Amino acid sequence: MVAIDTYLDDALYVDYLGQRYARDYGDGAYCGAISGDRGEGLEAERAFADAFVETARQIERRWTGVDAEAIEAAWQARLRAAERAEVWIPSADYFGVTDPAKRQRMDSDQIAYRLGHRPEASRLRGIHHAMVYVEQAWEELEIESWELFAAFVLRRWIEAVDQWARAPFELGCRRPPPRPAESLTDRQFAALGGPLPETPAAPDPIVATIHPSYRSVSDLVLDHPRMKRPIIEGLLREGETMNVIASPKMGKSWLVTDLALSVATGRPWLGYACRGGDVLILDNELHGATTAHRVPRVAEARGVPLGEFGGRVFVDNLRGRLTDILSLSPYFGRVEANRFSVIILDALYRFLPPGTDENDNGAMANIYNAIDRYAQRLGSAFVLIHHTTKGGQWDKSVTDVGAGAGSQSRAADAHLVLRPHKEDEAVVLDAAVRSWPPIEPRCLRWGFPVFSVAADLDPADLRGARRRKNADKGASEPQWTPQRFAEAFVNHEPADRETILLASTGAGLSRRLSASLLSAAEDAGLAHRWKFGARRKVKFAAAPQESGDARSDSSVHARTKTGAHELDSGNEN
Repeated sequence: MVAIDTYLDDALYVDYLGQRYARDYGDGAYCGAISGDRGEGLEAERAFADAFVETARQIERRWTGVDAEAIEAAWQARLRAAERAEVWIPSADYFGVTDPAKRQRMDSDQIAYRLGHRPEASRLRGIHHAMVYVEQAWEELEIESWELFAAFVLRRWIEAVDQWARAPFELGCRRPPPRPAESLTDRQFAALGGPLPETPAAPDPIVATIHPSYRSVSDLVLDHPRMKRPIIEGLLREGETMNVIASPKMGKSWLVTDLALSVATGRPWLGYACRGGDVLILDNELHGATTAHRVPRVAEARGVPLGEFGGRVFVDNLRGRLTDILSLSPYFGRVEANRFSVIILDALYRFLPPGTDENDNGAMANIYNAIDRYAQRLGSAFVLIHHTTKGGQWDKSVTDVGAGAGSQSRAADAHLVLRPHKEDEAVVLDAAVRSWPPIEPRCLRWGFPVFSVAADLDPADLRGARRRKNADKGASEPQWTPQRFAEAFVNHEPADRETILLASTGAGLSRRLSASLLSAAEDAGLAHRWKFGARRKVKFAAAPQESGDARSDSSVHARTKTGAHELDSGNEN
């Protein structure tokens, strides 16, 4: 039986085998706004508030320190409640696909939830959140003793929580509960000797302590019987990261605005099925007025009324109060877990810490490590908007498209790129994905302000590709592989990176392709790094450096053969 959403609100429910289910799991103070049932929504709001207040009072009376076991038990109770509410529905039925051929290709499942789960789920969340609020305050304020913390912080916090719970509210509009630190003035902070909570120090991603946490494969299989839930079928799952790469002014921001609306409403995005959920856009390029004009323009082009997405897409315009991705740790620390299905960072280059070289693999790996931590804690998928290098992109593999270090494409779970098609106002969408089968590229046609699938165009007709067919080398020249590159440009005598790149670009390869092949050759053990001291340039050779071989830069230079691989004074990147 094919699932058919009712005309009342097709974004909230799915019917399957004669039963109705909710598309989204609601367990917070805001779930009533999207529950579709005002009575159940009000009950859930009250359950959350009552549980939060009662737990806060019990903490004040019973805790003599942070009770980690109680916090973990509350979290496990929430997980068990979510599992009890889950119902697995075939994707074809979930999205209402009737075409037999398409149904056969959709062999995955989607999760829906039994009706009536929200009040109990909200109650459990209220218990857990009250405990976590106290745990975070204790860690942030660094007060000398629990007695002081209880007497001066918890007591004032309980008063603030009682006021919050008594305040009148509209369904879906209740503000979050107050945090313990918010109940103190700056003078009270100073008297307690604790730092201000507004500026907690961001953890250093480089020196953070890592403890062993290995498990047997049997335990892993038991803990993870299924893949993470899809957000965009074929591209992105919960907690994953996806790069969206395109040339400047190609329409990346319009594209991801369309993506945000598709996720928020559960509509397909460029042919990819989406699972509905709230979306947060952190935009460091546009002013609020521009965003307020742009999002409705895209929605209008898609025929999506404001009522379907207005309360599900959220925007924080950071232009004028710019901060980098590492400094956003306190920001994300104040976002509730599982609050957003997708968080969009537009644009990545403006989120890089000052002085960061986007060509530095180590620096960019640290950036993505931080984003992975945010994604894991929040349960959100992150979408990062980035630009390509200058020049043509037709001759590059998907993972080589994008400005900066190659670690950017390797660190992400999906690397989605847009490249110009030979037809004006058209692009080719392609992607390298980690947790899905390989996708087929597809063509999109631009019609302001949205892209649409152009099935009449050939994805192989990339703009500029004709030049490769007419090149002097001819179409029969073998493809450049790491092995062919190493045999041609990496000798037994060490040469610095710049020399190798100059030789390869002189032979007709692009600099970007040369750098990628050199990196791949090193990974494959076909090129080896030679080091000559802290102040010497790193060089590459076909054989590994022998232990104790400390030849000076000048001695190596003197023995290097002349010709295409003669050493020069090129800079090592």
